[in-house]
Amino acid sequence: MNTINKLEQCNTDFLQNNIITYLGNKRTQLGFINDEVSRLIASDSSLKNRDKKSIKILDIFSGSGVVARSFKHKGYSVLCNDLEKYSAIINDVMIGMNKSDLEAIFSCVYEKLVSYYSIHNIPFIKSDKSSDYGKVVDLLNSVRGLGDNQIKPFFQVHYAPKITEQADFETERLFYTQENAQFIDSVLDAVFEFKLNGVPVFNEKAKNVILADLLHLMTKNINSSGHMKSFHNGFGGKGKNALSRIMADMILTELPLIEAENGKSFTCDAVSVMSNNALNVDIVYCDSPYNSHQYSGNYHLLTTAVNNRDLDVVSGKGGIRTEQNKSEFCYKKVVDLAGIRHKKAYHAFKALLDDVSNRSKYLIVSYNQEGILTQSELIDVLSNDGKHSIKVKTHKHDKFKGGKNTNISNAVVEHIFIVELNKPQCLTEVELLKNSLKLETEKQLLLDKYINTERLPNNVDFVQSGTKQVIQFKGGKISLDCNNRVTSEIFEKYDDHLFELINSIEFESKEEMMSFYIKNNNRKAALKLLPSFKIKSKRHLFDQYSALLLSAA
Repeated sequence: MNTINKLEQCNTDFLQNNIITYLGNKRTQLGFINDEVSRLIASDSSLKNRDKKSIKILDIFSGSGVVARSFKHKGYSVLCNDLEKYSAIINDVMIGMNKSDLEAIFSCVYEKLVSYYSIHNIPFIKSDKSSDYGKVVDLLNSVRGLGDNQIKPFFQVHYAPKITEQADFETERLFYTQENAQFIDSVLDAVFEFKLNGVPVFNEKAKNVILADLLHLMTKNINSSGHMKSFHNGFGGKGKNALSRIMADMILTELPLIEAENGKSFTCDAVSVMSNNALNVDIVYCDSPYNSHQYSGNYHLLTTAVNNRDLDVVSGKGGIRTEQNKSEFCYKKVVDLAGIRHKKAYHAFKALLDDVSNRSKYLIVSYNQEGILTQSELIDVLSNDGKHSIKVKTHKHDKFKGGKNTNISNAVVEHIFIVELNKPQCLTEVELLKNSLKLETEKQLLLDKYINTERLPNNVDFVQSGTKQVIQFKGGKISLDCNNRVTSEIFEKYDDHLFELINSIEFESKEEMMSFYIKNNNRKAALKLLPSFKIKSKRHLFDQYSALLLSAA
C-alpha cells in the first residue's frame, strides 16, 4: 500500500473504528452535520477565509466523540466536553493526541510491563512489533487473566457468570463471559495497579490510550443491545442473536489516530463549561440528551472501569451504580424557575444558551421529533424572544422498530437548528419557522408511515388543508389528519393512478380502505384491492371480504 493509500485508510479508520457503541450517536449523520457546518462557514464572511485550524468548534455533549472526530478530521481546532469521565478519557486520546505522539507516550512501558509479569510469574508472550505502543497492546492481549495475581477481581465476580458454559440468568449477571471479564480486570489492574518500586508501570497518557480501546470493547463484546442497564436472558438471549460478537474474545487494537490539530477535553456541566473555563469559540455543536434515559445509568460499567472498580457493594439485577450524573436535559417535569414555568429540559437549554451566547458566534443543535421538547418549544428557547436568529435543516433516517411490522413511522426526522447568536430575528419569522417545520416533519413521517414513495405517481403534491394533510395528484387525493391517522374520507375519487397509491399503503390502512369501498358500493375498487389480502396472515379477511362482495353482486 503506497503512502497516499495508507493515509486515506488511516483517515477512514479514524472515523469508523474503535468507537464505543452509544445510543443516539451521530455516526450515520456525520455527512449531514459536516455539510451544514461547511455551508455555514462558507456563508460567513468572518470565517470563510480563515485557515481551518484557526476555527474553533466546541462539541459540548461529546459522548462517544464521533462528531468531534469528524471535526478534527476536517482540520478544525476542536474542544470537547462531557460530564461522563469515560467520554473525557476517550476524547483526551482521540482528539487530544496524534499518532506521532504515541512512541514518546509508551517509551519504556513495554519493558516495565515485561518486568512486572516476570517478577510475578505471570505467563505472557513477547511481541516482535517495532513500536512500543504495538508491543504493549500485544503483551496485554497475551495475558487473558491474572489468576491469583489479580489485585481487583471485580468484573469477573460481579458482572459475569462463574462458568460461561453454565451461566444462570436467575442468579448471575451475564454482561460478559467469564473469560472477557477476567481480561477486563487484567487490563484494569495493569494500567491502574501495576507498580515497580512504587512507580506505576503506566503513565497517565499511556493508561488513557489503553482505556480508550478497552471501553470500546466493553460496549462491543457485551451481552446486551446498545446499553448496560440490563443483559440478555442467556448469552445472546432466547434467539441467540449476535453470539459471535458477544462470545468473541476481547482483543485490544492500536487506535487509528491521525495527524491533525490536537484538541482539548473538558469534564463539566454543559450549561457552564464555557464560562467556567473562559472559553471562546466560533461554533458550539450541541447534541444534548433528548429523552428520559440518563447516559450515566446506561453506561455505568464504563464509569466503574475508568474509576478503577471503585464500588464496594453492587446490588440489583443490573448492578447499576447508585451515584450517577443526572442531566436536566432528560426531564419532562414542569417546574417554576425565575418566574418561568416550563419543562426542566427547557430551563436547561435556556441556561446553556445564556452561557454560550457571548462566547460563540453560532450554536448548532441536533434534535429530533421524538425529543422531550417539541420543535416549537425548542425554537422558542433558542430564539429567546427574537434575540437570536434560527435556521433549520432537516434530515430523515430510519430507526430500529424492534421487529414490529406495525403501522408506525419507521423514520426519525433529525433537525439541525443553526442559531446565529445575538442577531435579532422578528417574531413573525420565528412563528413561520415553527409552522413550516411542523408541516415538514408531519409530511416526512406521514410519507414514511403510509407510503412507499418509490411507487408514487410522478405528479404528486403535498398540501395542508385545514386540519388535514392531503396528498394530491391527477385524478384523486388522500386526506389524513394532522395526527397522521387516516380519516373516514380517505378517497374523493378513484382511478388507476390512485390504485397504485393504494397498493403502496400498509395493511392496516388497506383494511380501512376495503371497508370504505364496501360501505360505498365501490365494487371495482374493492375487487382490485382484494388480492392484497390473499396471504396467510390476512386470509381470514380475504374470505370475509370475498363473501361480502359475492353477496353484494
